[in-house]
Amino acid sequence: MNGPMNKLTVTAWIEADHPSSERMETALAQWDVRPIGKTAASAFDAGAIGNPKTQGYYGAVFDGRRILFAPMQHAIDQYHAHVLAYDTWKDFQAPSSYMTYDAASTNGLDTRGYYGAAFDGHHVHFVPRKTEQARHSHLLRWDTTTPFDQPEGWQASDGKIDNCRQGAAFDGRYLYYAPGYDDEDPHSEKKPSGRVLRQDTEAASADPAGLAVFDMGLLHPQANCYDGACFDGRYIYFAPLAHPITVRYDTREDFTDPMAWEVFDATKTGMGICVGALFDGTYIYYAPYGQGRVVRYDTRGGFAEPRSWSSFDASAFRPCGYDGAFFDGRYLSFIPFIESDPDGGYQLHSRFLIYDTLGDFHDESSWQTCEHSQVDDLDTLGYNGGAFDGRYFYCAPWREKTASAEKHIAHGRILRLDTAVPGSTFNLQWSTLGHNGGLCAAVPGPTFLLQTTSGLRSVQAHRIFAAGRHHLAATYDAEFLRLYVDGEEIAKQAADGAIAPSTLPVTEGALASGGARLGGKVLHWEILPEALSADAIRELFEKSPSIPLPQ
Repeated sequence: MNGPMNKLTVTAWIEADHPSSERMETALAQWDVRPIGKTAASAFDAGAIGNPKTQGYYGAVFDGRRILFAPMQHAIDQYHAHVLAYDTWKDFQAPSSYMTYDAASTNGLDTRGYYGAAFDGHHVHFVPRKTEQARHSHLLRWDTTTPFDQPEGWQASDGKIDNCRQGAAFDGRYLYYAPGYDDEDPHSEKKPSGRVLRQDTEAASADPAGLAVFDMGLLHPQANCYDGACFDGRYIYFAPLAHPITVRYDTREDFTDPMAWEVFDATKTGMGICVGALFDGTYIYYAPYGQGRVVRYDTRGGFAEPRSWSSFDASAFRPCGYDGAFFDGRYLSFIPFIESDPDGGYQLHSRFLIYDTLGDFHDESSWQTCEHSQVDDLDTLGYNGGAFDGRYFYCAPWREKTASAEKHIAHGRILRLDTAVPGSTFNLQWSTLGHNGGLCAAVPGPTFLLQTTSGLRSVQAHRIFAAGRHHLAATYDAEFLRLYVDGEEIAKQAADGAIAPSTLPVTEGALASGGARLGGKVLHWEILPEALSADAIRELFEKSPSIPLPQ
């Protein structure tokens, strides 16, 4: 595109090897990414947006327009329910771009203290953890078709399983909550739990028939206490916090059948405690917490086969120790949190660890770090997971640097990192990562990103499509983005702004530098300086017999 435009149609015929599920795969793009150390970082202190203060969040999720931060605690024994939302269409550093809602006491329950969130395409679900009084299973959700700051869109129900949960994964229908601890005393962490709670998102909020439990303790005596989970399109993987006992569940099998579950003792890989797991399309990466050994599993091999597992010791890139990770299609970036000291203490840090997935995992040259400790005159450290909108990654603000673990003091300083190369204009994706961030989850599927003079705009299908031949199309008419699959309009999102000219090449089947590669082939593509009608898109789809299969 050589000049500014207000209208656009992008279409591509593809032959996909995989369903549009949990892989970041590009069909057609004028887009590329670079390490976050070379991109602009910005920060905003949202800690005074709400009343009381909006500080202390565990994870975040993107609902297609808003970044929603999961409320946890202001300080020791000061739990809260002030959900913070940022409208990505608006100025990141303007207070008016933010809203809060105090979800405490929803449906008469103590709905405070949540660890992560998930978006099912309709509702945002918050992962219950604990309050000052007890660990709880008060399942909280918000209907995104209703006003954010009004109570009618908020619902809560009691899962009646009083162990806490730490992050979640989503397979398109069911939410899987990673089990933390069983202790009734919220201050004790002496009784780790293996009880996984599964929630059917298609059931009514208060319907107990939508809940099921499986105890991973049946598989191994140390299969307990997990922190974060992810989905590879078939299996749910849980990140081990207490022991290096990795577990996965086959979503094609009965949830309550122990035969549907597999265990691997990752001790010999050198795995330490982990917080968060992430999938890059081939490998599951476990984010090392308080230490620097990154362990990964090759999903092409057997889960219990040692040769499927490998590790890289990144301890030389000190300080190290991370809390989740995110993936932009090429670079895997681990979110800095704490490094353990030999004397048993720890220190907060802000050194991101970055792995180029196009390089050799075991080669130190494939790894780099970047420091983001002072951004826009703010101290930017102490983060727990975050959310990715397709271009920007938002780190969820958690805590200040203090002398001891007993003095948690929360903050509200959001760190935003721009992953896109200047000139990135559009990206038509066959699929994206629903669980980006390592601790939270959302529905994957076809997506279209468009950068305009008003900012990043996107439209997502929130549906999974089967492997095989498909026609993808996206249109922009300066009022709406529309996304089509096989001639059907499957999503629409308001959008505005002009499309700036770009000198980046248009690439098919991958980003310009080779990341986010399509599993399959692009058979044919077109870019038009107009917004085709729905009838015209369907007509293009109906021409499919004229496009030969690849040889």
